[in-house]
Amino acid sequence: MKKTVAILLAICFFIGVSGSVLADEEKSPIKAWVKAGEKLMITPCPKTTMVKDCLECHRKGDFKIKEIDTASLYSSPYGSTVLNRGGEKTLYYLLKSVDDDIIFNLVNYYRRHPEFKRIIIEMYSPGGSMMAAWRIVGLMNELKGEGVKIETVCHGFAASAGFMIFVNGSKGFRSVSHTSLMMWHEVQTFKMFDVSNPSDKEEESRILRMFQDNANNWLASRSNLKKEDIDDMIRKKEMWMTGAMAYGYGFADKVIK
Repeated sequence: MKKTVAILLAICFFIGVSGSVLADEEKSPIKAWVKAGEKLMITPCPKTTMVKDCLECHRKGDFKIKEIDTASLYSSPYGSTVLNRGGEKTLYYLLKSVDDDIIFNLVNYYRRHPEFKRIIIEMYSPGGSMMAAWRIVGLMNELKGEGVKIETVCHGFAASAGFMIFVNGSKGFRSVSHTSLMMWHEVQTFKMFDVSNPSDKEEESRILRMFQDNANNWLASRSNLKKEDIDDMIRKKEMWMTGAMAYGYGFADKVIK
């Protein structure tokens, strides 16, 4: 009888301890860790937000954070390069497609690395989605609002939405090669096998005009031109510019000799 009672007490104690451990695990940030051999994996780590093997940041056993700069373990966004410009650590990116997610990752990487003093975006793009370009402009403006100077450079060409991104560089930090090419045009849409009526076309025209006016007003605010000038320069045609012409219009601040 005593032996049976002892066994029952042991079982109750085990259940109580297990329940306590499980309850603690539910409150603990390590609850999601899964053993994979000698490594503990998590995506992402709730402590460091890293997507790494846990033991790169945490000590084995007590799982306390190692005394290291965890930000140094982040990989820079694909395509970015670390440069040294004038003794300053600089984050450089060659943007070929108007990809707002790339810039989102670049901005967050920059924020996690206070050792970077400059950020340069070189535009080499035929353009893309205007909506993606507006998101990139907003992300750039967030950094500029934090006091960061974002340099934009064009050695080849920046057209359409790519032109918008170039123009949004910090004032005084938009550089073009003398023979580089830039282009702005009217907003365009493409619909295959479109079947519509006059009312549809009127509504579509109204929306496109709103998009165009919004963009042209913004570009005018970033240049020496008036909105009406830009309207006329792109009406039923594309507005192509050399780097020198873009500088003359006020879309660029410096011509690289």
